[in-house]
Amino acid sequence: MITVRIASAGFYCFGLLALSLFSRSGRAQSEEVVRFARISSIEVKGNRVLNATFIIAASGLKAGDRATPTALLEAQKRILQTGNFGMRRVDHPEDSVKVTVADVNSATNEGKLVIQVEENDVVKAVNITGSGPIETKEIIAQIQTYANVVLNINTLRADVERIQKYYDSKGYMANVSEEGFGLTNGILDIPIVVGKVGLVTVSKSRKVSRKVKWAEHEVHKALKPGNYYNRYVFEALMRKLENKGIDTGFDYADRGCLWDLGRAGTVNLKLGFREKK
Repeated sequence: MITVRIASAGFYCFGLLALSLFSRSGRAQSEEVVRFARISSIEVKGNRVLNATFIIAASGLKAGDRATPTALLEAQKRILQTGNFGMRRVDHPEDSVKVTVADVNSATNEGKLVIQVEENDVVKAVNITGSGPIETKEIIAQIQTYANVVLNINTLRADVERIQKYYDSKGYMANVSEEGFGLTNGILDIPIVVGKVGLVTVSKSRKVSRKVKWAEHEVHKALKPGNYYNRYVFEALMRKLENKGIDTGFDYADRGCLWDLGRAGTVNLKLGFREKK
């Protein structure tokens, strides 16, 4: 997202001298605008799937507008912001949209606006991998990137966020991996990494009561390394232990206080128990 801050300018007029300066400034600005051609027509080139009418509307320009450098740059930005361009030029997405004026008539100072675009590729199919504890069809139901349409980067970005939020709503920790993620030959690959239980460490005092030993056994039984980590299962276990008189030290308002992420996709848990007095 690009944030543009426009500082407000104050105009202070002190007598006739200030009024005169302001008047000259206004004339200079008017003369500068006149130098640029007025748009007589608009032509879109390079579009294969997207409708030319859609692209023209996205540009925000129309016949009769002045083709100033600022107007052309803003038109380019608006077209890029639709999310349908720039995939093939990751380092310089702006090169996928060019807005210029051609065939200017010197007598009428009118010219044709040319919008040259390079569309993103069309999605032929979506391939979800690594969905783990959630069925692939459930993940497909969360996304709005469909087959047989031009890949829209804005939609895809929102899809990734929805996938991660869906896993979170089910109690799992997951993200879409950058490795293998992308559109190749029309196939959109979305690799998902779901967190699994890694190292489970239970710290305890030297004198361990039978109840604390029982609690440690319950932890290792419920949180087996290699199983998918689920915070709802974890919280239910903590409540079970607390109801049996074990102080877990778990803060439900800060769910991240007892775990940390190890290598990719691994959830390492550090727990500390003592018997309630």
